[in-house]
Amino acid sequence: LLVQNCFIGIAVLLDNNFPFAINLISKAVRSSSGSRTSLEMERIARAVRSTSLAISRLLPGSHDSSSHRVLQLLGSDDDNVLKQEIHMMAHKLITSDSNDDRIDAVSRMGHLAWKGGHDVALCCCRHYFMTLLSFLHRAEETCPLKTQVVKAIAEICISHKANQDITRGYGVIETLSELLLEDAHQLRMWSAYALFAVLCGNTANQQAALAIPRFEMRFVRVTLDDWSSWEHNAAEECLLMLGLKDFQ
Repeated sequence: LLVQNCFIGIAVLLDNNFPFAINLISKAVRSSSGSRTSLEMERIARAVRSTSLAISRLLPGSHDSSSHRVLQLLGSDDDNVLKQEIHMMAHKLITSDSNDDRIDAVSRMGHLAWKGGHDVALCCCRHYFMTLLSFLHRAEETCPLKTQVVKAIAEICISHKANQDITRGYGVIETLSELLLEDAHQLRMWSAYALFAVLCGNTANQQAALAIPRFEMRFVRVTLDDWSSWEHNAAEECLLMLGLKDFQ
């Protein structure tokens, strides 16, 4: 446990969140043994910091985050490690003043939920879905951030019945249907895809969607967007799934 938490601390260090990392490492060291002296704990913290700096020099020019790459190098895909990184990304999302950092945090939360499978996605949904959803209701938030949140919703809910059911109670279907009317075409297209992810295979969610007034009409503009770079037109697929459009 000590080693695992120290490496999680390294991951945070490499994301330039030094105070949070040191706090995490210190807790791990303190909990490992009541007989450790303060000098021993300081030496361990310094060793972890030196190791993280050495690893960071081995990872130049990467599009992936350093923390994610450290986890890859360790060869670990343990659910607890992925859940810990989701918690760290949520902390980054809530505390950062940088829009780019927040977009990166949301992106990684969604990807980790999708990558980690059923239990990891359920953890992300239960702990942070309301936090993610709150960004869609703030007029001051940027379109790129909202688009990334919508993508994360899709990744958290795709082929996950329990998470789909949770979204129904949070009003996600209604929120996504409203985003279909946005002027930003990327936001409305990803909202159509997220709706597909939330509705697919979930009869209760499909019934909730059909109960929304003029639900079909909200898709009209989105079906006409340029979907050429996508494998499928998600807006049309939603309408087909709900029986609101005939197969051609």
